[in-house]
Amino acid sequence: MLKIVDRYLLKSISQGVLLAVLIFLSLDVLIAIIGEMGDIGRGDYGVADAFYFVLLTIPRRVYDMFAVSAVVGVLLGLGALAAGSELTVLRSVGYSRLRIAGTVAMAMVLWMLPVSWLGEFVVPGSEFLAESFRTSQLQRNVGLSRHSGIWVRDGQVILNALPVREKNSDKQRVRLVDVTIYQLDDELKVREISQAKEAQHDGRAWRMKDVKITRFTDKKVVLDAVPEKIWPSRIDPTILTISRTRPKYLSARDIIRLQHFKRHQAYVAPAYRIALWAKLVFPLLVIASALSGLPFLFGSVRGGLGQRLTVGVMIGVVLYLVNRTLLNLGEVYALHPFWVTVLPPLLIILGVLWYLRPGRLGQPEACLQPVASVSQ
Repeated sequence: MLKIVDRYLLKSISQGVLLAVLIFLSLDVLIAIIGEMGDIGRGDYGVADAFYFVLLTIPRRVYDMFAVSAVVGVLLGLGALAAGSELTVLRSVGYSRLRIAGTVAMAMVLWMLPVSWLGEFVVPGSEFLAESFRTSQLQRNVGLSRHSGIWVRDGQVILNALPVREKNSDKQRVRLVDVTIYQLDDELKVREISQAKEAQHDGRAWRMKDVKITRFTDKKVVLDAVPEKIWPSRIDPTILTISRTRPKYLSARDIIRLQHFKRHQAYVAPAYRIALWAKLVFPLLVIASALSGLPFLFGSVRGGLGQRLTVGVMIGVVLYLVNRTLLNLGEVYALHPFWVTVLPPLLIILGVLWYLRPGRLGQPEACLQPVASVSQ
């Protein structure tokens, strides 16, 4: 069971993290709303639409900024205790810096339970809905650009279409408009082109309406037209939804499904592999970010709220930018995900633990002797 002092530290850290999340979320939402003002008036996009779009992106913003919120929250929560000399008292009665670091890591593990659930089950759907809603309003009810749409390849078949998410009773369904299907031969030459005004998935295959078919033979081009055509394909609405969402906003389950879908292809974009590793290693990144503030906490950052907030923001922003830079480099140069997702937070954690080791910073011997009366 957790001891009284551990619960007290967990409470202080959690209060600091919650305050940091609210601060960053408020600033991020305000900046996002201001950024949307330039698009108001385009198509059917109005002020209420801009607020609704930003509202849908709140889960993603909380998830993206949580690593930064963690380090700021730790400095705010424990910094308040340090300013009141409470950490000094705890250390003098046996709570070493490493033990406090362990409590910080425990607090981050507890916080990662709801945050991980948010990133895995809420963010993908809300982000897809937000982008679809915004684009449909800007493009007058078309889910994607009229000029390109979405492109998906499955073996010798290439699909180009405009997915439009619509609500049918209590379910969300994806309908395709301006559908073009390219059928390739073994030499990757176009053998047949099917064009349809729209297509609806019935759970097993796509039902295409008003279809124009162009077949290329060795001697001539054959044109045909049919009112309806059934097209069985592994490209279902879920694959379309995954394909049009940026990899870093996908859930781990969706990335694994997309990799399974593309397993027969010779090339899978490194962005998906790195996004999967980043998703799985995100708790480690949060713990590393939170621990990175402890050397400053036990050093000279014992001033007021403003000083602790400034230092925390600087540390968090630097770590965030370094992490994003490493992930982008991994995608560009096809590096193994371990080097850009696992190794950096591990090095940070090891560096912090080495810095906080007993005997460093003139830690008194009294700090190493636990006192039972405080732990009861």
